Amino acid sequence: MAEDEGGNKEAGSLADRIWLDVPYSQKDAAKAAGAKWDRGAKRWYAPESGMVDLEPWIRGSNPAPKPRFVQVAGKVWLDVPFEDNDAAKAAGARWDSKAKCWYAPRPGIAELERWASGPPLAELSPVVPGENRDFGSSLYIDLVPSSCWFTNVRSSVTKREWDRIRRMVYKRANHECEICGAAPAMDNRVVPEAHERFSYDEWSGVQKLERLICLCRDCHTASHFGLATIQGKAEQAEAHMRKVNHWSAKEFEDHMNEAGTRWSNRSKRTWILDLSILEDAGIELRERPQTSDRAVIAARELEKVNPDQKIMDIEADLIPKEFRVQL
Repeated sequence: MAEDEGGNKEAGSLADRIWLDVPYSQKDAAKAAGAKWDRGAKRWYAPESGMVDLEPWIRGSNPAPKPRFVQVAGKVWLDVPFEDNDAAKAAGARWDSKAKCWYAPRPGIAELERWASGPPLAELSPVVPGENRDFGSSLYIDLVPSSCWFTNVRSSVTKREWDRIRRMVYKRANHECEICGAAPAMDNRVVPEAHERFSYDEWSGVQKLERLICLCRDCHTASHFGLATIQGKAEQAEAHMRKVNHWSAKEFEDHMNEAGTRWSNRSKRTWILDLSILEDAGIELRERPQTSDRAVIAARELEKVNPDQKIMDIEADLIPKEFRVQL
């Protein structure tokens, strides 16, 4: 039996539930419209069919996106990562509050050339063949096996192709986090980021890209909890995940332990990277490293993240001998 938000047992199968996709920022509105929270499944649902006020959140519905971006003629648009905001502003970049984008007030400013986006890239269709948009729709610790670290979509395509991919992901999500609903504005530090959701087939040893999802930086950091720990951000990552999921400290601890066990088991083997949904979308992939070389790359890249942290220091006994690389 399922439990409602009050902890009461409810009859009926979970399979019969009308599940809702409710971003964290909209939970109060959904509750006021009649949605109920299932404590066991950690998800919102409609208690009965035909509830018109809940239609915007019904799984599979596609309400019209809210307009956010407008084109303004005569501006040289810049592609400025969040961490470069201050540097771009100091170099003369200006912020368009309607388009939510930086621009150069005039062509030819040499200090801004490194952020110039160049010729427009062809738009990617928001419908990627073979992509499972229902996969990984909640916030959870998404630990990548140690043998797969730093060999992902971004490392498998050119920078221009990655720009094309992430902009498609942002645009189809209306630049809002697809988990908590956070959206960028001038008065906050919300930054959209593209995140990859992989499945792992234990029988075939295939790590398959299932979905690309738009996350805010806080949700992205919480998802990569292992990396957040290395970077000294574990406390804030835990706080955010607990807030979004309505978890107690004990519930988070249980989830973290389960994720750690799963990571340990998966890190004991090599994985074949399957990015076929990108290839089917016409995205050109770079030559990917051999499966046996992925851990070597991971060790070197980890040192860049934290020079004092080596792959050997994390879970050496769980990493196969061929992955134990001295840097």
